[in-house]
Amino acid sequence: MTRILSGLPTAVRELLAGTDWGSLQHAYGPAGDIPVSLCSLVDEDAEARSEALAALDLAVLHQGSLYTVTAPAALFVAAILDHPLGVAEHDGHFPWDGGPPRCCEPG
Repeated sequence: MTRILSGLPTAVRELLAGTDWGSLQHAYGPAGDIPVSLCSLVDEDAEARSEALAALDLAVLHQGSLYTVTAPAALFVAAILDHPLGVAEHDGHFPWDGGPPRCCEPG
């Protein structure tokens, strides 16, 4: 994660550092695991990006519900949309993701 953080804009690093992720909640409990998934969205490894998007899809976007972690996670995703790997396509992570390649870019 340190390698990824060094390549992110200052505002994104400040969002990560300034958010008390452990005090926030997602669909499965405390959201202390979310920063790793968020940073992995811009990992050079396409499989890591795929796993991260799947984890966020399950925990943060679970059944369209809003959680206390939703807003800071959305701010992070918005901040990386101009990052080359933030919009890089990758295959779906789950067996039922047989559709077209996925990315963070809004479609």
